[in-house]
Amino acid sequence: MAIATDTEERRATRLKNGLKYGIRKFLTAVTLDTYGQVLDKAQRVEKDVEAGRKYYRDQRQKRGREESSSRDKDVVQQPKRRNNNLAIKEPAQNTQKPTVACKTCGKNHSGVCYWESGACFNCQQQGHRIRDCPQPLKPQFIQDTEERRATRLKNGLKYGIRKFLTAVTLDTYGQVLDKAQRVEKDVEAGRKYYRDQRQKRGREESSSRDKDVVQQPKRRNNNLAIKEPAQNTQKPTVACKTCGKNHSGVCYWESGACFNCQQQGHRIRDCPQPLKPQFIQGYKNAAG
Repeated sequence: MAIATDTEERRATRLKNGLKYGIRKFLTAVTLDTYGQVLDKAQRVEKDVEAGRKYYRDQRQKRGREESSSRDKDVVQQPKRRNNNLAIKEPAQNTQKPTVACKTCGKNHSGVCYWESGACFNCQQQGHRIRDCPQPLKPQFIQDTEERRATRLKNGLKYGIRKFLTAVTLDTYGQVLDKAQRVEKDVEAGRKYYRDQRQKRGREESSSRDKDVVQQPKRRNNNLAIKEPAQNTQKPTVACKTCGKNHSGVCYWESGACFNCQQQGHRIRDCPQPLKPQFIQGYKNAAG
């Protein structure tokens, strides 16, 4: 039995890890022990994500149409003169009769009062009341249950909050309300975090641009003597007649001194002092 449970959990984990990130991120905090649970939740999340994409796509298209219509309205078009002899039509009047308070039931409605006629409110037929009506009850007459209230609240949430509740089982109105408030608070905290990060990056980029700008020195006093640029006082090196290298001063090949410490009596390979950096690489290459 333990082996079967382990296999089922492994299958569920493998399916969960193999989902697209856009679906998997909504299942991260949900405990799903079986393959069927993961599959069911993933399908529900995928359906809701697709609905959210369609919603935002429709919103963009709606904004585009509104902007296009507003631009068209800004263009003043001269009306075309078709026929001056045509009669000008008056705008259509609202022919719907206004509802008034019924003298029998006290409700605002038009037409026959079912309380007075004794007809069924559901099917408008005589001979029975709504509690005995054989027809399916219309939605407005069905008593709200806790589950229907929870579903209606969940479906009425903004997509940015509802998408995090798709994979969570919530049976009561209070559970949906509590989870929605927590998600809303967390979403707002995430927005604040990313907003602060963008502002921080903006300040860093601005400061780096300011450093790149070369500022001209201010002229304090025009009577100050202008300093001439410092001349290079180093003597130019020429090819040595003894060793053929370009150097100045005494040639160590001619004097027999050590190239490392400039002392007499030994060569650089026997020098007791640590080798200078310019000689270390040469010895490494020679040894290699």
